[in-house]
Amino acid sequence: NLFAETFIALHKLIQEDDEEDFQMYQQFKTTVTKSLWCKGNKVGTIQCKFNVKLPRFLKQKLVGIRTENGCTLGVNICSSKSVAQIAEITTIFQKLYESMFKMQSLSHNDPNRAILQHQALTISQQLLVEVQKADKDTNSKLFYYKNQEDLFKAQEYFIKIAEQITKYIDKLDDNLREVCYEILLVLIDRGEFRLHSLGYFEECKQLSKKQLELKNSVNLHYSEFMLQTLNWVLLKVPLKTQQQNERKFMMRFLVLAFIRIYNFKDQLLKCINKPNDPQLVEWRGNEFQLEEQDVFINEQVAMIFDWQTYFYNYLSQNQQYQLNQTMQDEQWKSTFQKRSLIYQYFIMDFCTYIQYILQKNNIQWQHVPGYKQLLKSFLCELKLKESYTTSFFDCVMAISRNTNIINIIVMILFNKTNLYQSDQVIQVFDLLSLIINQCPQTLTVFDYPFFLNGIRIVLTQSEHAIAIATVLELIYTNFLKFPIEFRKAVIDLLFEPICFELFLHWSKTVRTVFMSFLLYRICHQYRNNKISVMDEELFEQQYLIASKPRKNFSFYENRKEEKQLIADYIYLKYTRFMMNIEQVKIQLKQFPVHRDLTGLESLKEKLAQKNQYHQESQNIIIQEQRQDDKEEIPSEKQIIFERRNEYRNPTKKRTIILSDNKYKYLKVALNEFSDLTKQYTRWRYQSMNMSGEELSPEEKSQAYLNFQVPQIKILVHYDQKEGKQD
Repeated sequence: NLFAETFIALHKLIQEDDEEDFQMYQQFKTTVTKSLWCKGNKVGTIQCKFNVKLPRFLKQKLVGIRTENGCTLGVNICSSKSVAQIAEITTIFQKLYESMFKMQSLSHNDPNRAILQHQALTISQQLLVEVQKADKDTNSKLFYYKNQEDLFKAQEYFIKIAEQITKYIDKLDDNLREVCYEILLVLIDRGEFRLHSLGYFEECKQLSKKQLELKNSVNLHYSEFMLQTLNWVLLKVPLKTQQQNERKFMMRFLVLAFIRIYNFKDQLLKCINKPNDPQLVEWRGNEFQLEEQDVFINEQVAMIFDWQTYFYNYLSQNQQYQLNQTMQDEQWKSTFQKRSLIYQYFIMDFCTYIQYILQKNNIQWQHVPGYKQLLKSFLCELKLKESYTTSFFDCVMAISRNTNIINIIVMILFNKTNLYQSDQVIQVFDLLSLIINQCPQTLTVFDYPFFLNGIRIVLTQSEHAIAIATVLELIYTNFLKFPIEFRKAVIDLLFEPICFELFLHWSKTVRTVFMSFLLYRICHQYRNNKISVMDEELFEQQYLIASKPRKNFSFYENRKEEKQLIADYIYLKYTRFMMNIEQVKIQLKQFPVHRDLTGLESLKEKLAQKNQYHQESQNIIIQEQRQDDKEEIPSEKQIIFERRNEYRNPTKKRTIILSDNKYKYLKVALNEFSDLTKQYTRWRYQSMNMSGEELSPEEKSQAYLNFQVPQIKILVHYDQKEGKQD
């Protein structure tokens, strides 16, 4: 329980009281007195002492500080120590360059080439390790530099290394080529080539004339490198023979070019947005429009992505002509227009890169340049797609990192999916399960009633066992990701109309998933001996009272009582269902076994065929007798059990009618549930013993929610009978 809280600004820890200088670090001794607050009221004070040690070579804050307002931009990092890694990287690359140069003059059958190949592979792996190093403990790989000139020289070295590797890489053998592509991928992604290192900001006014000329020279070189490499990469786009690291480098470079080269972004967006795309009626009412122009409303995002303002406006105008020459090839445009595999890989890497550099859970995606146009083209492709591949699944997963558009994806998938095309239903709910599972928290912008309606249609109207099992598996896997009110709605759906249909289903897969849901998601996580709700009417009364805001209580305290009531309600539903199961077990032994109607009808059929050729009238009598028998004896045996009726009034009762088809699965289902209960008991005992100490009831209740439940796997390939449990 939180009794009081306060906040201490970290910069105050090095501005007060005593300061001691040592050879390696500075030590600050600070005494801080702060007020303690609880629910807006001051409840006391706290006095504490801090000893802070800072290395002497640190001069200022790091680049790219992450705050509650997003990524803020500082100035380039400088330190009082030189960068020995740059010299090491240059030395290693010189050896690699000599080996690659010698290999070009040797034939593939020359034994000396194999020796050089082995040496070059070893050297390239050493170079890869060195370029992956960094002095910054952040997401961008960057060294500490003594001054701005060292930074400019390091940028120039990295550009030259990348240029020389691209010159020889396509002539190398497979293993060495893959390592070199990985080196290129690391180089183009380093922090030395981010906008905060290359751009022209306020701190550039402090540069001397010589330093400014050096910076301009490096930036022009980098701009030329980007254009030349873009032309080289675009020639590879139509090809389908890329290996893994080559494809990764291509996608990352295209993403960087999309962000850093303005005209290339325009050309690419024209390719992927088609004039005959369908209208996205599902987008209505969203927080931003897909047709809006890119405007940098968020300054922090602009200082990361606005290369035109902070970089290209300070360079020579000759770069514009070179860029137009690069765009003349039409093959890469034709490839992107198809929205095929290369298009899907591009969107995946684009979303990955944006999340990588911003390092935030709540990203303002609409402010990222080009995102809205990419999103529109992808949603149109999702609407037109008839079948889904694994790569398309990965693409949907990547773009779903923006949790605000998951609701749009669900609406598109549900509206286009036919219930009687079971393969599509299975694919859609498999995909939705993965999307919801990757969300870090409960979805807030989501149409839960619409989603529940889709679940209800499949569970009540579909006759395909694997489709039903897939929906149940989605509920089982993501049950804790749903808000508590939606969990109650799911329980109302599963326990009232279709509980016995699922428990006694003909498919073992459906029975197993439903029983696992009962044990691991309901019994395990909502078991509570102090149930305050005994029937639904009492629950509605108590919930109505608890939902009203009370004075002197916080929002979380009010919600706590509501959640506890719903948890009791869920466990009440489970308890009542289990009482019915126990009642079925008891009364099953009391009912006599009905006559074997199938055998009786078979004997009558044989008798009719035997006497047909010499007693036609007898045949008519037999048929009439058979009709009379069918009226007297039902075609399906019915076992009738009394059961509580109308969940709003549990004092009433109704009958449970088990048909012949359900009856033959009754004993099997009860045995399976007994076996699963034993497995659950062992699993729970082992999980609770992992703590190694006795837990209080409150700690046990919290521990039940933290344990990872066993995973249910449904085979994709199944025979004509039913899907079998893996």
